[in-house]
Amino acid sequence: MGPGVGSCGTAMYRRQTVIVEDIATDPLWAAYKELALAHELRACWSMPVMDGEGRVLASFALYHHNPKAPTEADRALIGRTSHIVGLALERHRQEAALRSLEEQLRHAQRVEAVGQLTGGIAHDFNNLLTVILGNGELLQEQLAREPALAGLAQMMVAAAQRGADLTHRLLAFARRQALEPKVIQVNDLVEGMRPLLTRALGRHISMELRPSTGLGPALVDPGQLESALLNLCINAWDAMPEGGRLTLETADIRLDQGYAASHAEVAPGNYVLLAVSDTGCGIPPEHLGRIFEPFFTTKEKGKGSGLGLSMVFGFIRQSNGHRARYRYPGEDVFAQSRHRGRHRGD
Repeated sequence: MGPGVGSCGTAMYRRQTVIVEDIATDPLWAAYKELALAHELRACWSMPVMDGEGRVLASFALYHHNPKAPTEADRALIGRTSHIVGLALERHRQEAALRSLEEQLRHAQRVEAVGQLTGGIAHDFNNLLTVILGNGELLQEQLAREPALAGLAQMMVAAAQRGADLTHRLLAFARRQALEPKVIQVNDLVEGMRPLLTRALGRHISMELRPSTGLGPALVDPGQLESALLNLCINAWDAMPEGGRLTLETADIRLDQGYAASHAEVAPGNYVLLAVSDTGCGIPPEHLGRIFEPFFTTKEKGKGSGLGLSMVFGFIRQSNGHRARYRYPGEDVFAQSRHRGRHRGD
Protein backbone atom coordinates (compact mmCIF):
# COMPACT_ATOMS: atom_id res chain seq x y z
CA MET A 1 0.00 0.00 0.00
CA GLY A 2 1.34 3.41 -0.93
CA PRO A 3 1.52 6.04 -3.66
CA GLY A 4 2.37 4.55 -7.03
CA VAL A 5 1.77 0.95 -5.93
CA GLY A 6 -0.55 -0.11 -8.73
CA SER A 7 -4.27 0.64 -8.64
CA CYS A 8 -5.15 -1.24 -5.45
CA GLY A 9 -2.26 -0.04 -3.32
CA THR A 10 -2.75 3.55 -4.43
CA ALA A 11 -6.52 3.39 -3.82
CA MET A 12 -5.93 2.17 -0.26
CA TYR A 13 -3.28 4.85 0.31
CA ARG A 14 -5.39 7.70 -1.12
CA ARG A 15 -8.63 6.30 0.37
CA GLN A 16 -10.39 6.96 -2.93
CA THR A 17 -11.22 5.28 -6.23
CA VAL A 18 -8.31 4.93 -8.66
CA ILE A 19 -9.06 4.38 -12.35
CA VAL A 20 -6.32 3.09 -14.65
CA GLU A 21 -7.64 2.96 -18.20
CA ASP A 22 -4.46 1.48 -19.71
CA ILE A 23 -1.97 -0.40 -17.57
CA ALA A 24 0.60 -0.32 -20.36
CA THR A 25 0.97 3.47 -20.18
CA ASP A 26 -0.13 4.47 -16.67
CA PRO A 27 2.79 5.40 -14.34
CA LEU A 28 1.07 3.77 -11.36
CA TRP A 29 1.77 0.41 -13.00
CA ALA A 30 5.33 1.12 -14.11
CA ALA A 31 6.83 -1.44 -11.74
CA TYR A 32 4.17 -4.11 -12.32
CA LYS A 33 2.95 -3.71 -15.88
CA GLU A 34 5.04 -6.58 -17.29
CA LEU A 35 3.35 -9.02 -14.90
CA ALA A 36 -0.09 -7.61 -15.66
CA LEU A 37 0.44 -7.63 -19.42
CA ALA A 38 1.70 -11.20 -19.23
CA HIS A 39 -1.76 -12.11 -17.91
CA GLU A 40 -3.44 -10.00 -20.60
CA LEU A 41 -4.68 -7.36 -18.15
CA ARG A 42 -4.94 -3.83 -19.63
CA ALA A 43 -7.31 -1.83 -17.40
CA CYS A 44 -7.91 -1.76 -13.64
CA TRP A 45 -10.52 0.12 -11.62
CA SER A 46 -9.93 -0.05 -7.88
CA MET A 47 -11.77 1.26 -4.80
CA PRO A 48 -10.74 1.00 -1.12
CA VAL A 49 -12.88 -1.18 1.14
CA MET A 50 -13.52 0.53 4.49
CA ASP A 51 -15.37 -0.33 7.67
CA GLY A 52 -17.98 1.77 9.44
CA GLU A 53 -15.28 3.77 11.24
CA GLY A 54 -13.47 4.68 8.04
CA ARG A 55 -10.55 2.25 8.46
CA VAL A 56 -9.19 0.76 5.24
CA LEU A 57 -9.59 -3.03 5.26
CA ALA A 58 -8.77 -3.99 1.68
CA SER A 59 -9.38 -2.93 -1.90
CA PHE A 60 -11.83 -4.11 -4.55
CA ALA A 61 -10.75 -4.08 -8.19
CA LEU A 62 -12.15 -4.85 -11.64
CA TYR A 63 -9.69 -5.83 -14.38
CA HIS A 64 -10.27 -5.79 -18.15
CA HIS A 65 -8.42 -7.41 -21.02
CA ASN A 66 -8.61 -4.21 -23.11
CA PRO A 67 -7.97 -0.53 -22.30
CA LYS A 68 -11.22 0.84 -20.99
CA ALA A 69 -12.73 3.80 -19.11
CA PRO A 70 -15.61 3.12 -16.69
CA THR A 71 -19.12 4.38 -17.31
CA GLU A 72 -21.26 5.92 -14.57
CA ALA A 73 -22.95 2.55 -14.19
CA ASP A 74 -19.54 0.89 -13.78
CA ARG A 75 -18.54 3.37 -11.08
CA ALA A 76 -21.83 2.78 -9.24
CA LEU A 77 -21.30 -0.98 -9.43
CA ILE A 78 -17.78 -0.68 -8.02
CA GLY A 79 -19.03 1.53 -5.19
CA ARG A 80 -21.89 -0.81 -4.23
CA THR A 81 -19.71 -3.90 -4.38
CA SER A 82 -16.98 -2.27 -2.33
CA HIS A 83 -19.54 -1.26 0.29
CA ILE A 84 -20.96 -4.81 0.49
CA VAL A 85 -17.47 -6.28 0.79
CA GLY A 86 -16.70 -3.82 3.59
CA LEU A 87 -19.84 -4.83 5.48
CA ALA A 88 -18.99 -8.51 5.07
CA LEU A 89 -15.41 -8.05 6.27
CA GLU A 90 -16.53 -5.94 9.23
CA ARG A 91 -19.12 -8.54 10.24
CA HIS A 92 -16.56 -11.31 9.92
CA ARG A 93 -14.14 -9.36 12.12
CA GLN A 94 -16.80 -8.63 14.72
CA GLU A 95 -17.85 -12.28 14.84
CA ALA A 96 -14.22 -13.36 15.21
CA ALA A 97 -13.74 -10.85 18.04
CA LEU A 98 -16.91 -12.08 19.74
CA ARG A 99 -15.77 -15.71 19.49
CA SER A 100 -12.41 -14.74 20.95
CA LEU A 101 -14.04 -12.93 23.88
CA GLU A 102 -16.39 -15.85 24.49
CA GLU A 103 -13.44 -18.23 24.57
CA GLN A 104 -11.58 -15.92 26.95
CA LEU A 105 -14.65 -15.81 29.19
CA ARG A 106 -15.01 -19.60 29.23
CA HIS A 107 -11.32 -19.99 30.02
CA ALA A 108 -11.49 -17.35 32.75
CA GLN A 109 -14.55 -19.01 34.30
CA ARG A 110 -12.87 -22.42 34.20
CA VAL A 111 -9.68 -21.08 35.74
CA GLU A 112 -11.66 -19.10 38.35
CA ALA A 113 -13.62 -22.20 39.36
CA VAL A 114 -10.46 -24.28 39.64
CA GLY A 115 -8.81 -21.41 41.53
CA GLN A 116 -11.62 -21.19 44.10
CA LEU A 117 -11.57 -24.93 44.70
CA THR A 118 -7.79 -25.07 44.78
CA GLY A 119 -7.49 -22.04 47.05
CA GLY A 120 -9.95 -23.41 49.58
CA ILE A 121 -8.27 -26.80 49.76
CA ALA A 122 -4.79 -25.28 49.85
CA HIS A 123 -5.74 -22.91 52.66
CA ASP A 124 -7.10 -25.73 54.85
CA PHE A 125 -4.19 -27.98 53.96
CA ASN A 126 -1.75 -25.22 54.84
CA ASN A 127 -3.31 -24.95 58.31
CA LEU A 128 -2.84 -28.68 58.84
CA LEU A 129 0.76 -28.52 57.65
CA THR A 130 1.48 -25.71 60.10
CA VAL A 131 0.53 -28.05 62.95
CA ILE A 132 2.58 -30.92 61.47
CA LEU A 133 5.63 -28.71 60.91
CA GLY A 134 5.45 -27.24 64.40
CA ASN A 135 5.20 -30.62 66.08
CA GLY A 136 7.86 -32.10 63.81
CA GLU A 137 10.36 -29.38 64.68
CA LEU A 138 9.55 -29.87 68.38
CA LEU A 139 10.17 -33.61 68.03
CA GLN A 140 13.51 -32.93 66.34
CA GLU A 141 14.62 -30.93 69.37
CA GLN A 142 13.42 -33.54 71.86
CA LEU A 143 14.99 -36.44 69.94
CA ALA A 144 18.36 -34.79 69.41
CA ARG A 145 20.07 -37.52 71.47
CA GLU A 146 18.35 -40.36 69.60
CA PRO A 147 19.71 -40.22 66.02
CA ALA A 148 17.49 -42.98 64.64
CA LEU A 149 14.27 -41.35 65.81
CA ALA A 150 15.56 -37.85 65.08
CA GLY A 151 16.09 -38.90 61.46
CA LEU A 152 12.46 -39.94 61.17
CA ALA A 153 11.36 -36.62 62.60
CA GLN A 154 13.60 -34.81 60.13
CA MET A 155 12.03 -36.75 57.23
CA MET A 156 8.58 -35.78 58.49
CA VAL A 157 9.54 -32.10 58.66
CA ALA A 158 11.11 -32.22 55.17
CA ALA A 159 7.99 -33.84 53.70
CA ALA A 160 5.73 -31.32 55.41
CA GLN A 161 7.90 -28.48 54.10
CA ARG A 162 7.55 -29.80 50.55
CA GLY A 163 3.80 -29.91 51.10
CA ALA A 164 3.91 -26.32 52.36
CA ASP A 165 5.79 -25.26 49.23
CA LEU A 166 3.12 -26.98 47.12
CA THR A 167 0.28 -25.21 48.94
CA HIS A 168 2.13 -21.91 48.50
CA ARG A 169 2.08 -22.45 44.75
CA LEU A 170 -1.58 -23.37 44.82
CA LEU A 171 -2.41 -20.26 46.85
CA ALA A 172 -0.43 -18.20 44.33
CA PHE A 173 -2.54 -19.59 41.49
CA ALA A 174 -5.73 -18.87 43.45
CA ARG A 175 -4.48 -15.29 44.06
CA ARG A 176 -4.62 -15.72 47.82
CA GLN A 177 -0.97 -15.21 48.64
CA ALA A 178 0.05 -12.15 50.63
CA LEU A 179 1.80 -9.62 48.38
CA GLU A 180 3.94 -6.66 49.38
CA PRO A 181 3.96 -4.46 46.26
CA LYS A 182 6.59 -1.75 46.01
CA VAL A 183 7.59 0.78 43.38
CA ILE A 184 10.68 -0.79 41.78
CA GLN A 185 12.89 -0.58 38.72
CA VAL A 186 12.47 -3.85 36.86
CA ASN A 187 15.80 -3.38 35.06
CA ASP A 188 17.61 -3.33 38.42
CA LEU A 189 15.79 -6.46 39.58
CA VAL A 190 16.64 -8.39 36.40
CA GLU A 191 20.27 -7.29 36.52
CA GLY A 192 20.48 -8.35 40.16
CA MET A 193 19.28 -11.84 39.21
CA ARG A 194 21.92 -12.26 36.49
CA PRO A 195 24.42 -14.27 38.65
CA LEU A 196 21.68 -16.62 39.92
CA LEU A 197 20.23 -17.18 36.44
CA THR A 198 23.67 -17.72 34.92
CA ARG A 199 24.42 -20.49 37.43
CA ALA A 200 20.97 -22.05 37.05
CA LEU A 201 21.10 -22.14 33.24
CA GLY A 202 24.58 -23.63 32.97
CA ARG A 203 27.22 -23.15 30.33
CA HIS A 204 25.25 -24.73 27.49
CA ILE A 205 22.69 -21.87 27.47
CA SER A 206 23.68 -18.29 26.72
CA MET A 207 21.73 -15.45 28.28
CA GLU A 208 21.20 -11.96 26.89
CA LEU A 209 19.67 -9.02 28.76
CA ARG A 210 18.06 -6.23 26.75
CA PRO A 211 17.04 -3.55 29.25
CA SER A 212 15.06 -0.60 27.92
CA THR A 213 16.69 2.78 28.48
CA GLY A 214 14.62 5.08 30.68
CA LEU A 215 12.24 2.30 31.75
CA GLY A 216 9.45 3.55 33.99
CA PRO A 217 8.81 2.21 37.51
CA ALA A 218 6.47 -0.71 38.26
CA LEU A 219 4.30 -1.39 41.30
CA VAL A 220 4.89 -5.07 42.08
CA ASP A 221 6.06 -7.44 44.81
CA PRO A 222 9.80 -7.78 44.02
CA GLY A 223 10.23 -11.15 45.73
CA GLN A 224 7.33 -12.70 43.85
CA LEU A 225 8.50 -11.15 40.59
CA GLU A 226 11.91 -12.76 41.10
CA SER A 227 10.23 -16.10 41.78
CA ALA A 228 8.05 -15.77 38.65
CA LEU A 229 11.03 -14.83 36.49
CA LEU A 230 13.04 -17.75 37.85
CA ASN A 231 10.14 -20.09 37.05
CA LEU A 232 10.03 -18.90 33.45
CA CYS A 233 13.79 -19.24 33.07
CA ILE A 234 13.78 -22.77 34.48
CA ASN A 235 11.02 -23.66 32.01
CA ALA A 236 13.22 -22.28 29.24
CA TRP A 237 16.14 -24.36 30.52
CA ASP A 238 13.97 -27.51 30.38
CA ALA A 239 13.07 -26.71 26.78
CA MET A 240 16.72 -26.46 25.65
CA PRO A 241 18.48 -29.71 26.73
CA GLU A 242 20.95 -29.38 23.84
CA GLY A 243 21.67 -25.73 24.54
CA GLY A 244 20.30 -22.50 23.19
CA ARG A 245 19.72 -18.83 23.95
CA LEU A 246 17.62 -17.12 26.59
CA THR A 247 16.70 -13.45 26.20
CA LEU A 248 15.24 -11.17 28.87
CA GLU A 249 13.88 -7.88 27.56
CA THR A 250 12.09 -4.93 29.14
CA ALA A 251 10.11 -2.09 27.62
CA ASP A 252 7.53 0.57 28.37
CA ILE A 253 4.29 -0.18 26.55
CA ARG A 254 0.77 1.17 26.41
CA LEU A 255 -2.22 -1.15 26.11
CA ASP A 256 -4.90 0.93 24.44
CA GLN A 257 -8.67 0.69 24.51
CA GLY A 258 -8.67 -1.45 21.37
CA TYR A 259 -6.40 -4.05 22.95
CA ALA A 260 -8.38 -3.99 26.19
CA ALA A 261 -11.61 -4.52 24.27
CA SER A 262 -10.31 -7.85 22.95
CA HIS A 263 -8.78 -8.94 26.28
CA ALA A 264 -11.40 -8.89 29.00
CA GLU A 265 -8.97 -8.86 31.94
CA VAL A 266 -6.93 -5.89 30.70
CA ALA A 267 -7.35 -2.29 31.85
CA PRO A 268 -6.00 0.21 29.29
CA GLY A 269 -2.97 2.19 30.39
CA ASN A 270 0.82 2.22 30.72
CA TYR A 271 2.62 -1.00 31.64
CA VAL A 272 6.15 -2.29 32.07
CA LEU A 273 6.84 -5.28 29.83
CA LEU A 274 9.16 -8.08 30.89
CA ALA A 275 9.62 -10.58 28.06
CA VAL A 276 11.32 -13.96 28.36
CA SER A 277 12.28 -15.59 25.06
CA ASP A 278 14.05 -18.86 24.37
CA THR A 279 15.07 -20.98 21.39
CA GLY A 280 13.60 -24.16 22.84
CA CYS A 281 11.44 -26.84 21.26
CA GLY A 282 8.13 -25.08 21.92
CA ILE A 283 4.64 -26.23 22.86
CA PRO A 284 2.05 -27.37 20.29
CA PRO A 285 -0.59 -24.70 19.60
CA GLU A 286 -3.37 -26.95 20.89
CA HIS A 287 -1.81 -26.86 24.36
CA LEU A 288 -1.29 -23.10 24.59
CA GLY A 289 -4.71 -22.48 26.10
CA ARG A 290 -3.94 -24.78 29.06
CA ILE A 291 -0.39 -23.91 30.03
CA PHE A 292 -1.50 -21.76 32.99
CA GLU A 293 -3.85 -24.38 34.42
CA PRO A 294 -2.67 -26.03 37.65
CA PHE A 295 -1.16 -29.51 37.26
CA PHE A 296 -1.09 -29.27 33.47
CA THR A 297 2.33 -30.12 32.09
CA THR A 298 3.81 -31.35 28.83
CA LYS A 299 6.84 -32.78 30.61
CA GLU A 300 7.41 -36.47 31.21
CA LYS A 301 5.82 -38.04 34.27
CA GLY A 302 7.76 -37.17 37.40
CA LYS A 303 9.59 -34.24 35.79
CA GLY A 304 7.15 -31.46 36.50
CA SER A 305 4.37 -30.59 38.93
CA GLY A 306 2.47 -28.40 36.47
CA LEU A 307 2.34 -25.57 39.02
CA GLY A 308 5.17 -23.29 37.88
CA LEU A 309 3.27 -21.34 35.22
CA SER A 310 0.00 -21.45 37.18
CA MET A 311 1.81 -19.73 40.05
CA VAL A 312 3.12 -17.10 37.63
CA PHE A 313 -0.39 -16.67 36.21
CA GLY A 314 -1.92 -16.12 39.65
CA PHE A 315 0.77 -13.64 40.64
CA ILE A 316 0.27 -11.61 37.45
CA ARG A 317 -3.49 -11.45 37.88
CA GLN A 318 -3.15 -10.55 41.56
CA SER A 319 -0.72 -7.77 40.58
CA ASN A 320 -3.21 -6.27 38.08
CA GLY A 321 -0.94 -7.34 35.24
CA HIS A 322 -1.45 -9.19 31.99
CA ARG A 323 0.33 -12.08 30.31
CA ALA A 324 0.60 -13.01 26.65
CA ARG A 325 2.31 -16.05 25.25
CA TYR A 326 3.56 -17.03 21.80
CA ARG A 327 5.05 -20.45 21.40
CA TYR A 328 5.09 -22.75 18.38
CA PRO A 329 7.18 -25.79 17.44
CA GLY A 330 9.84 -25.10 14.84
CA GLU A 331 10.02 -21.37 15.48
CA ASP A 332 13.22 -19.77 16.71
CA VAL A 333 11.93 -17.84 19.67
CA PHE A 334 9.40 -18.39 22.44
CA ALA A 335 8.25 -15.04 23.84
CA GLN A 336 6.51 -15.00 27.17
CA SER A 337 5.54 -11.43 27.87
CA ARG A 338 4.59 -9.92 31.17
CA HIS A 339 2.76 -6.64 31.48
CA ARG A 340 3.40 -5.83 35.10
CA GLY A 341 1.40 -3.69 37.48
CA ARG A 342 1.47 -0.01 36.65
CA HIS A 343 2.82 2.57 39.04
CA ARG A 344 -0.29 4.62 39.80
CA GLY A 345 1.81 7.74 40.30
CA ASP A 346 2.72 7.84 36.59
